[in-house]
Amino acid sequence: MTSITSIAPQVDQLLAVPLAHRGLHGPGAPENSLAAFGRAIDCRIGIEIDVRLSADGVPVVHHDQTLDRMCAVPAAVSRMPAAVLTRLGLAGTEHRLPTLAAAMHLVGGAVPVLVDLKGGLGRAERRRLIDSVAILLRSYKGPVGVVGFDPWLLQGMAAEAPRVARGQSGGIDQLTLRALPWSRVVCRPVDELWTMRVSRPHFVSFNVARMPSALLGRVREQRPVVAWTVRSKAEFLLAQECADAVIVEDEAVELALASA
Repeated sequence: MTSITSIAPQVDQLLAVPLAHRGLHGPGAPENSLAAFGRAIDCRIGIEIDVRLSADGVPVVHHDQTLDRMCAVPAAVSRMPAAVLTRLGLAGTEHRLPTLAAAMHLVGGAVPVLVDLKGGLGRAERRRLIDSVAILLRSYKGPVGVVGFDPWLLQGMAAEAPRVARGQSGGIDQLTLRALPWSRVVCRPVDELWTMRVSRPHFVSFNVARMPSALLGRVREQRPVVAWTVRSKAEFLLAQECADAVIVEDEAVELALASA
């Protein structure tokens, strides 16, 4: 397995600039669209994107499990083939839901890309997602990494694409924990980063709303920490104190552009 020390240059390149959450989206450029990625490239900041599998095993760029919010289609991403998904308009615009291959081709190494792996808990589904993403990222020329809450997905990426930087996500949203008391038990291994024993990440991605944290202070002694999702000036300043890189959106974008 590739060590943290040996892959440090790749991690440094990946986290050298702020990362735009789901691309630099806004009016005329929906989240996770090629237009939002193009704006980030023009501004020379990195891109964080979400990836799921289509029904026929193609990695597509989409955050939610379902298509309701972004495409007004009451269906799960995993139930539709890529040929159908890529014809769907995003947020009522002419921009279409892209594949991961299309997104990476557009970026072409111009700026760092952080791929957030979204998948189910089934072993077969994990395997399909790992294989399909790894084959794309192994041959990609440019700063790239993967991140996710699921340590088994990250462990699989370590085996299939060992030179791709991996980040373990943590810091479950407090609203989720309060709304679903049972989730405290389920989420505790992730929240307290016990999952790092499985994923062996090169960096950690942590919720800015859960900062500062004594746990993160200890983590930063060995690995960089990325703060997500930083939206306000107050959160941006906090992230500068508690983390080594930021994933930004809303008001924090201007601050990130000024610091890039």
